[in-house]
Amino acid sequence: MYVIYSLDSRFSPYLKTFREKEIAHKPRMPVTLRNRPIVGPNAVSRAPQGSDGDPVSEANVATEDPVEEAATFQADQMSPNAANTVEPPWFKPTVHAALTKAFADFMRCTMTAQNMMSGDGRVRPFRVVPFIDGSLPTDPPHNLPALLNVAVINALTGEEATAYLVGYDLPVPRTLAARKKAIRIEVGCMYDH
Repeated sequence: MYVIYSLDSRFSPYLKTFREKEIAHKPRMPVTLRNRPIVGPNAVSRAPQGSDGDPVSEANVATEDPVEEAATFQADQMSPNAANTVEPPWFKPTVHAALTKAFADFMRCTMTAQNMMSGDGRVRPFRVVPFIDGSLPTDPPHNLPALLNVAVINALTGEEATAYLVGYDLPVPRTLAARKKAIRIEVGCMYDH
């Protein structure tokens, strides 16, 4: 009999007591699987088994090429129709779109976090934070100035500030000062001037 003890009384309801049971009729693997190789660090094959499941010769006898045999067997068992499998036509574009968006979100978060640690950007310039769609504001068709420090953000024109907010999918405030503040927050600038 085995008992699992808890070090904390909070787990006392979760204590479990169990005992090993002798199973009179152990479930048998199908004949095709019974004598197949085992994939592992030693890569040895199982010894042939009799009808009762007991080995009829020495156990763990290595075959000539156990790793190749094991890999082939495993591949056959895991995907028996792999050669005939065709991905649906919607799969590749859908996965590509999802991964592109996830990567763009990751890059935006990374760049914003780096900018937050850059102070006002004068000593350590800001990183350019990509737009929501993953494009860079400095590349065509946007051709906006790179926001490398707080002075560049404060020097933005009304058109440039609006283009940045639209690219970041943020609401566009009426005043230019409010637009610049929203851009500073979005790119991770912690200073006003």
